[in-house]
Parts: sequence; structure tokens; C-alpha cells
Amino acid sequence: HHRDLHSNHTLSLTTLFRSAEPDIHQGVDRCVELGADTIIAMPYFLAAGRHVAEDIPREIECARAGNPQVDIEISQYLGESEAMARLIVQCSRQAGGTDEPSTT
Repeated sequence: HHRDLHSNHTLSLTTLFRSAEPDIHQGVDRCVELGADTIIAMPYFLAAGRHVAEDIPREIECARAGNPQVDIEISQYLGESEAMARLIVQCSRQAGGTDEPSTT
């Protein structure tokens, strides 16, 4: 995620974990090339497994070490978001044929 403070635009880049490109390091490098001084990584995972708890923080720590001039943070993972919880409830209600909360 890159925010250009001069033009007040936000740029989002998707990176992939390990097996495909662009990976986290390439994504960070691209944001830095584009002039980012702050990068916020949001893990696109529904559960806090090993990647969220260990692997991604380790990759981000390496990216921080290689780019000390850039503030690189990790946001909450997707599944931890209140918006995601509301979406899951909404989808389950729609699947049941109602948008109304169940009273049972």
C-alpha cells in the first residue's frame, strides 16, 4: 500500500507469499521505487495460521531491514476484520434465503 503525500493518492499492490510473483519483497521494492515512505501490509488470510503469525512478520522484518528509510507496518489480517465478520453473517443469511437476523 503506497500513499503519495504530495498528490494524496493511494496505490494498492497485491503480493503473493513465496510460491509466486510478485512476492512480498518485490512488492515492497516496487512501493519504494514509486516513492513510498509508508507501506502497510495487509495479510489476505481468513485465519491466523503460521503464515500470519510467523512467516509474514518475518518477511516484513527483512523488508524493514532492507529499507530503513521506509515505515513498513502490518495491519490486522483480513479474517480479523469486523467488516469480514459482518460479511460472513450477511452471506450466511442470504444463503438461508433471508437478510433478517434469525430469532432462534
